[in-house]
Amino acid sequence: MDFNLGFVAHAQKRGLHVDYGNLQSQEIPTTECILLQGSLYHFYPSHRTVIERLLKAATVKVIISEPIRTLSAHKNIFLRIFAKYITKTASGFHEKRFTREEMFQLANEFHAEKIVEAGTDMVIFFKKITIR
Repeated sequence: MDFNLGFVAHAQKRGLHVDYGNLQSQEIPTTECILLQGSLYHFYPSHRTVIERLLKAATVKVIISEPIRTLSAHKNIFLRIFAKYITKTASGFHEKRFTREEMFQLANEFHAEKIVEAGTDMVIFFKKITIR
């Protein structure tokens, strides 16, 4: 599921099952694993609600990979402005970026199974626990 019609069309032309949709306003289909790749900041300040919805829709695992070091947070104002314009999405500008500390806090808040720092990203794994 993606909010970018161009991305959806591109993926579908290559035979991938990708639907157009908005994680905030549409039902998320139940599936085994969900990957949210570099997009959590798009949902700020409703990011916690999005995480809750992802965890509800997944039956096995949710993986969130989010940049924690970006040009958007650079000390140089020109690089910050440049980053703002090259990362504009179909829903507009999203200036908020999560820090390493904020991502650790979210991981702890939602009881992450595993946290991995990979280059400029933090990858958080949530394993669904089934109570029998």
